[in-house]
Amino acid sequence: MSDGKNAKKNRGRSPARNNSRITGLALLAGFSLVLGANGFAAGQGRLNVILIVVDALRADHLGFAGYPLPTTPVIDRLARNALIGANVYAQANWTAPAMASLMSGTYPAVHKITKSPEAAQDRFAVLPKALSILPQPLHAAGYFTAAVSSCEWISPSSGYGKGFDQFLLVERKDETVIHEAIGLLRSRKPGPFFLYLHLLDVHDYFNLRVKVPRFSPSAAPPSPKMRALGQKPRAEIYRWLGDQKNAGGLAGEDLDYLRDRYDFFLNRTDGLIGELIGYLEKAGLADRTAVILTADHGESFSEHGRLIHGGDSLYNEVLRIPLIIHNRALFRRPKIIKENAQSLDIFPTVLDLLDLEPVEVSGTPQLQGTNLLARKRDGIVLCVAGNKMKILDRRWSFIRNRPGGDAELYDLDRDPGETRNLAAENPDVVRRMTDLLSRKIAASLVLSKKILPEDAPIDENTKQRLKSLGYIK
Repeated sequence: MSDGKNAKKNRGRSPARNNSRITGLALLAGFSLVLGANGFAAGQGRLNVILIVVDALRADHLGFAGYPLPTTPVIDRLARNALIGANVYAQANWTAPAMASLMSGTYPAVHKITKSPEAAQDRFAVLPKALSILPQPLHAAGYFTAAVSSCEWISPSSGYGKGFDQFLLVERKDETVIHEAIGLLRSRKPGPFFLYLHLLDVHDYFNLRVKVPRFSPSAAPPSPKMRALGQKPRAEIYRWLGDQKNAGGLAGEDLDYLRDRYDFFLNRTDGLIGELIGYLEKAGLADRTAVILTADHGESFSEHGRLIHGGDSLYNEVLRIPLIIHNRALFRRPKIIKENAQSLDIFPTVLDLLDLEPVEVSGTPQLQGTNLLARKRDGIVLCVAGNKMKILDRRWSFIRNRPGGDAELYDLDRDPGETRNLAAENPDVVRRMTDLLSRKIAASLVLSKKILPEDAPIDENTKQRLKSLGYIK
């Protein structure tokens, strides 16, 4: 463990790009030999898949990625035998649109889930029936498919029931999710399985009413203002912290306090993931199961004057996420993907690992991502938030605030924290990135026109839960 002084010095740094520790891991270990689905099937039967989504997990708070505190010893061990995405981005900055992209393999312009949480009062956008989601082709191939989620946005009522044999919506505790998942694995019939878990404890670090010990001994205690805020109802805490005008007025020790709470919950969730991995080991399933760990989006700690994810922020602290695909039989050593990747690459990668056919919508290929194991990848990433759009290539991060609006351009090689807008100094790059953005959007039009937006009523129980959490008023 790093000493307190150095740990505190590094805690607030900007999100790193091609982190030196990940790069060093690749240089030391080299690339693994990927056996491929057919080779795996010949030796051990069909590969099981567990998809773990840790809500609001930043890529730069993981130990193997260079974070100076021991937040994730279990995940770090998984990374030793895994494909690792060093620069992976979510398609959106909050759960509903981000998970719709991850599970359908499509951009928000296709699945049409784009509105903010506040827009959901009596009805909310749901996944269109015409789109397949990840469990469906696996279920059709004979997999037992199950989900355990404590996230109100991801449930059968929002379109996520299709393709699942069982979908459990449980209380908002990672411990419950993990223990229910282990129970499902114990009681399932023999055969391959796909299991999706959605964990929320890390997301809920800002619920100050829950008292937790300091994770880092050097972390600052909260200010009187923060202690007073912690006495208010959870929904009020969430709205206060999410209000941009409040974030700028927070003292440095309060940001340190919030980050420390975040690290505490991350470490606790990491331990619960360890329980699941321990079960796989004891049951003889570990070598026959690919464990995919990722996030729906990241989190803001006022790097750009905002706390909490969401809003109109498209900066990398809320978009850059971890992605590891762990299996000791497939990845003898870490395989580092340095090129840009995105959430919607997960769906085609799973199909490739399992040797399954791509999915279509009325004769048009549905999946808009790229298999992470493909030899050729363009490294172009598109993200959206309201009227804002962001596109990234190998070097540049470009944000168009609205059609015809102001542009932001950042050189990620020199400025990974996106602190200096270079748009005015680089008109040629702005034109090139604008053209790239237009072409990316145009490429989605054929599929987008085939999908109509759908919504559904919010039942009273779900509505009250969302109100209590501060999502809707």
